[in-house]
Amino acid sequence: MASAERGRAAGAILARGLTTEARIVAILEAFERQVDGVRGSAIADRDGLPIANGFKEPFDLLSVASMGALGMQSARKVSDFIGVKHPQSIVLECEDARIVIKDLGAGRATFIVVVRPETNLGFLRLQIDVAAKRLEEELGFAPPSTVPQIEEVFLLTKGGILIAHLSKRMIHPTDRDILAAMLTVVQDFVRDSFRETGGPLQELQLANFRVRLVRGQLTLLAMVSRAPITDRFVSHATGALEAFEKVNERALDPWSGHMEHLKNVDQVLEEVVNPPPT
Repeated sequence: MASAERGRAAGAILARGLTTEARIVAILEAFERQVDGVRGSAIADRDGLPIANGFKEPFDLLSVASMGALGMQSARKVSDFIGVKHPQSIVLECEDARIVIKDLGAGRATFIVVVRPETNLGFLRLQIDVAAKRLEEELGFAPPSTVPQIEEVFLLTKGGILIAHLSKRMIHPTDRDILAAMLTVVQDFVRDSFRETGGPLQELQLANFRVRLVRGQLTLLAMVSRAPITDRFVSHATGALEAFEKVNERALDPWSGHMEHLKNVDQVLEEVVNPPPT
C-alpha cells in the first residue's frame, strides 16, 4: 500500500508540473543545451506578444518578441513583392550577435534565437528545425509525431538503483520534486514488477505518462513517454542497452557505484532520448 500511495502522490506532482507552457519552455531549454553560443530564445505570437521565454541574459522580452514578429512579417512582404515563396526563416547579422527568426505554423508564431557571432550557423539551423517541429506540436500547429517522444530515460540496476538519467527538460531546482517523484515511481515499479506472479511487468500508466521498461542481463532502461512506445522503438532501445552492457560487463557485475568505470553511458541514453530517424 505504501508503494501505491507514493505512486498516487507522485502522479499528482507530475500532473501539476506538466503544463503546456512548461513543456514549451523545456523545449527551448533543451535546444539551448544542444548549441554552443546561444544567448537565449523565445516564442512570440503573430502580433508580437511573448508566448514563452528561454532567455537567461537580460534582454527585453517584449521588444525581442515584437522584433521577431515584425521581422518575419517584413520578410513575407519582401518575398511577395519579388514573387517568391514566403521564407521559413531569416537571419540578421549583427556585429556582436546573430538573430535567427523561424516561422511556426505558417505565420501563427515565430521562434526567435539570439546567438554569438561565432556560433556554427549550419548546426544551429539543424537544431532550430528539430526544436521547431516539437514546438509546433505543443502549440497545436502540427499533428503529434508518430515517433515516440521520450521525455526521460533512467538507467538502473536490476534492483532499481539509479546509475544515470537524461531528460529532454532542463531540471531547475524548482523541478527537483518532479524528478524525485518520477524516480520514486520508476524505482517502485522496477521492484514491484519482479513480484508479479504472471511475469515481470513491462509498462505502467501514470497521470499523463507511460513508463516502459527495457530489461538487459545486468541493467534496465526505464523510458518515460506521453504516448505509447512502439515495439520497433523498444527493439532499438534493447539493442542500445545490449551494446552498453557488452562493453561494461566487468563494471556492472557487480555494480560498485563508480561511474568512472563505465563507458558510453551518455551514448546509450542519447540513443533513447534522441533516436535516429527511421
